Amino acid sequence: MTTLTAADAYRLRPFLDALLRMDAQAPLLLADRAGTLTALTCPPSDVVVAIPLSAPAAPWVSALGERAVSAAALRTALGSARDPLPDGLVCDPADLTPVAAPALTVQPPVGPWLPGERGLAGDVRRLVTPDRTAAPRGSAPATGAADGVWGGLPRAAILTALALGLLSHPASRVTSGTCERWKRLATPEGAVHIRPTGMLRWTPAVLPGGAV
Repeated sequence: MTTLTAADAYRLRPFLDALLRMDAQAPLLLADRAGTLTALTCPPSDVVVAIPLSAPAAPWVSALGERAVSAAALRTALGSARDPLPDGLVCDPADLTPVAAPALTVQPPVGPWLPGERGLAGDVRRLVTPDRTAAPRGSAPATGAADGVWGGLPRAAILTALALGLLSHPASRVTSGTCERWKRLATPEGAVHIRPTGMLRWTPAVLPGGAV
């Protein structure tokens, strides 16, 4: 058995709800990134989203290894949004359905990240929603939009952050950054990572369908 803190569960509930509206089959990888338990996923907009959690990383990584699990199964384990959650919510990894997630075999670097632009979530949000109305959580952003909306980041990446609730607090400080040709939009709720142009979404040994 492993546990999540109540704070983690409350953070994950709305995030997973939004993610599953974008992709009902979304994978989730619970990984140890620099000692922090982090939930990694790949929305349809072809970015890697990372949500840092506060539960100890070692028990989860020991139980799951590098296996991704079904985001829907984890959401079910977290119960109804109306249910109060005690600290130390018990969650059995055996109840979480393993799923294939080749796009998560190539993960963004941990750092160090070269800082870029700094700003407020509300200001960044208005750049992609000129009518000042937030995109509904879980609405899949259009792909292929031009770069350079803010901090050199593609519009689709900012819309993904908005749809997943990472820009929900207008006064939150957000930053752009680069590391090893990756780009990142970092917020207090999590980060959206953009792969370098031309990078494979998976390693050749684990192509979809088992091809090598």
